[in-house]
Amino acid sequence: MKSERILYALADVRDEFIEQAYPPGAKSARAWVKYATCAACLCLVLACALVWAAGRGTAAVVSDLPVINVPELGVGGMGFEGYLYHDASEIENGNPWREDMAFETMPVFKNGSYDPAHTGVPSGLGEEEMMRRLERAAAALGVEVLETQAERENVGVTSIMARTEIGTLRAYADGGVELDLWSNYPWNMEHGLEPMKLPEQYSFTHHDTTEEQALKTIEYLAGTYADFLNFKEPAFIVSGDYDIYGRYNRSYKAYDASGDNVQDILSYAFCCASFSPDDEGKLSGIQLRDDLAVLEKIGDYPIISIEEAWGRLLDGQYQTSVPYELPGQEYIAKVELMYRSSPMEEVFLPYYRFYVELPEMESVGSELGLQNFGAYYVPAIESEYIGNAEIYHGQFN
Repeated sequence: MKSERILYALADVRDEFIEQAYPPGAKSARAWVKYATCAACLCLVLACALVWAAGRGTAAVVSDLPVINVPELGVGGMGFEGYLYHDASEIENGNPWREDMAFETMPVFKNGSYDPAHTGVPSGLGEEEMMRRLERAAAALGVEVLETQAERENVGVTSIMARTEIGTLRAYADGGVELDLWSNYPWNMEHGLEPMKLPEQYSFTHHDTTEEQALKTIEYLAGTYADFLNFKEPAFIVSGDYDIYGRYNRSYKAYDASGDNVQDILSYAFCCASFSPDDEGKLSGIQLRDDLAVLEKIGDYPIISIEEAWGRLLDGQYQTSVPYELPGQEYIAKVELMYRSSPMEEVFLPYYRFYVELPEMESVGSELGLQNFGAYYVPAIESEYIGNAEIYHGQFN
């Protein structure tokens, strides 16, 4: 380093050079020069030590983050995670992330409800906390809990069910709360309880509701059940995709968008409310997720840019359940920053999800003018914090 060479040079000023620079009568001046030189050396040494220590301190903070193993990727309903649209402009899922959002770090979580021996079974919260959530939900709905029943599996109590005069409430050990109005549920059937019929001006169907109609409906439902949702600033999602018969499968969801950009993304991924219609357009249930209740934050990890994610994708460093290699850059339709939230995954980390057109699957839905898009994932955290790059490198698991 230049600073080290300067230090060595200053420290190596020999006495005879100072003697030659001053006549014999200038001893005090010579001494002052030598002591000043030594003091300067000491100051430089201290300054360099402080800089080095500061650098080491920063590195130590970053290195305290544990290395993350990227969880395996599950498959979707088509045997892989795929979507059908007429064109890429229809790909919309309500994600609050935008490309102009720049994040230096984002949180990574351990899934407190994950158990490799009982994957997908709710766990994490105790009975007392589940009861507290049940009672809060019943109070928000203005109903009385008539009786409760704990539901158990090998891991213990996975949910507590409460019967009310309007339907069945259930609090899950993974933080979720559900209101079931379905008429075929035993308690509801026994007491003649029916799904809630919406006013005539609202359309609430799986396939035949337009986006404009759906927005009006979800606003009405979120307002009707505002106390149950407990959202300060609800944001609405009425997106979906097509099935192989050309029907648009619409979802009706909401999440609390009252936080900052990162918090909104977390709420969207882990704390979303879903409203379910029955075949007659009535409300058959509300599912309110609260995965954050059982997540343990591991740390805030440095995030790579979109450009770097593109580079990794094109270099084959991706994870996908699609049984085809990436067909080419020209087939990449869209990218978003998001969290996967499957209960089958032990760690939740941010990813860049790329929607890629699959030309090799033209036969599926092509007669209806539909195109197939597959999901390809690139972990959004810096590669130095990924411990199993070989797991997600390449075509698919």
